[in-house]
Amino acid sequence: YRVGDREGRFKTPPKGDGPVTFLLYGDTRSNPKIHGKVAALMAKETPDLVLHSGDLVADGRNPEHWPPFFDSAAPLFRVAPFYPALGNHDNDAAQYFDAFVLPGNERYYSFDYGSAHFVILDSNGRWRKDERQLRWLKDDLAASKKPFKFAVYHHPIASSSRSKSRVADAESLYAL
Repeated sequence: YRVGDREGRFKTPPKGDGPVTFLLYGDTRSNPKIHGKVAALMAKETPDLVLHSGDLVADGRNPEHWPPFFDSAAPLFRVAPFYPALGNHDNDAAQYFDAFVLPGNERYYSFDYGSAHFVILDSNGRWRKDERQLRWLKDDLAASKKPFKFAVYHHPIASSSRSKSRVADAESLYAL
């Protein structure tokens, strides 16, 4: 396809449980120049889809932070669908929700692609106590018949830093 002087391509998901190639990255908030280089290298891999684990920008409420993100990520946007998770620096900003049309309530959502089921979670705040999200996740995973399931969220479950460790979060998710 062509938009203005830019060209891109896309393909539809495979029928049934076909193979899927995806790339996952995150925390692009601090250096658009480096992000652009990484995005260009990722685009050369021609993934079926791209997932982002959050912190797209340094401050989601600052409208000046979004154009550099989109300019840097443009090579990826031209070759694959893009599915982000909210990061703490995205700050629940209206710009995030305006820029992306995502399934479900857009804070947490899921979708199937080929043989995989992807779940994108909102790990900001005390998410393991977010009964609505956890109930939705349990029901969503139970309903999926895909052989491969992937969860994407911003905060790591395990960390070498005591202050960053989310072992309790991991335990509540493993129970599902």
